[in-house]
Amino acid sequence: MAALAVDVGALFNTRADLQHAADAAALAGASAYITDTMLKVRQGSDESGLLSEVEYMVDNRASTTSMLNPSFAAGGTAVAVNDIAIGWLDVTSATSPLSKLGVAGGNHNAVEVTVRRSDEGENGPLELFFAGIFGVYNTNVSASATAVFDDRVSGFDVGDGMGALLPFTIHKDVYENQLIVGGDKYGYDEPMDTVTEDPDGIGEVNLYPYDPTPGNFGLLNLPSSTGSDAATHKDQIDYGVPPEDIEPDIGSSTFTFSDADGNPVTYDLAGNPGLEVTLKANLDNRVGDVIAFLLHDEATDTGANTMFHIVGIRFGRLMYSQLTGGPAHQGVWIQPVIYAGNGIHVDKNAPSTNGTMGRLVLAR
Repeated sequence: MAALAVDVGALFNTRADLQHAADAAALAGASAYITDTMLKVRQGSDESGLLSEVEYMVDNRASTTSMLNPSFAAGGTAVAVNDIAIGWLDVTSATSPLSKLGVAGGNHNAVEVTVRRSDEGENGPLELFFAGIFGVYNTNVSASATAVFDDRVSGFDVGDGMGALLPFTIHKDVYENQLIVGGDKYGYDEPMDTVTEDPDGIGEVNLYPYDPTPGNFGLLNLPSSTGSDAATHKDQIDYGVPPEDIEPDIGSSTFTFSDADGNPVTYDLAGNPGLEVTLKANLDNRVGDVIAFLLHDEATDTGANTMFHIVGIRFGRLMYSQLTGGPAHQGVWIQPVIYAGNGIHVDKNAPSTNGTMGRLVLAR
């Protein structure tokens, strides 16, 4: 009985170690779905070639992360490439299979990883201590995990967003149109964490200024009740809009865009009139940062009385700003990114954001 207890204990401990390795590896592999390369795939650019790059990132990140996790009597846990599967998972079904055939590359959202201690695997079988008296000297153990990029976003918590939200809004149709026709002048060098004046295959959007109503260009007064002067806007750009500047308008630090039943939730926020050219230095300090901005579908009234009907949020990397000169030269250009950082809330009933933002989660 003592011998049985020791070997069964080793078996369960090894199984737990392998599960930790599989969980970590699957999440690491799924992080390839929030890269700029995957964004290009979702935008339809050279899907086959770029999808191969995404698959390589999945394999590399999953296998590297698995090796950081030891299993019983082994320093690291290797995972075979054929034990890493990618594809699409229906997040609305707990039992849906991972599917790849017939699924467009831009819809891939899941990674399944299986790690093994076996005769055929690189890690070898689990050696037993006392079972040899029954002629059993080792055994095979495995564990699997599936991670998914869940893009059913219900809201964004400004307090958890680490200064991401800037006080800007843009019409959702203008934003979507600029994604298509906005041009590609700037690039982002990820290893160097720098913005370059070279196209990189991801187009830019001119976030501010544009002219939704006379005398207002998409800058918000937060909080609306007291208004915002230039000093406040500078602070909000340097450090992000703080929760205390949001709560008077929405009653919380969290923008909720979808309620528990999946119905849309909207807000009315006041605009700030005029063009604040003094914001350029503060914007320049955030070039290369991923920032959040709001989307609206309607702007009512004009100038200081403008109210924006806020319907959503998006994320982008700030690339360049120019607030002087003629209108053709003015702008705060951002490059869209797929965002899965802090502050994002997901809910099973929220609508899909088509892969633009979400959370990396373990589906099973």
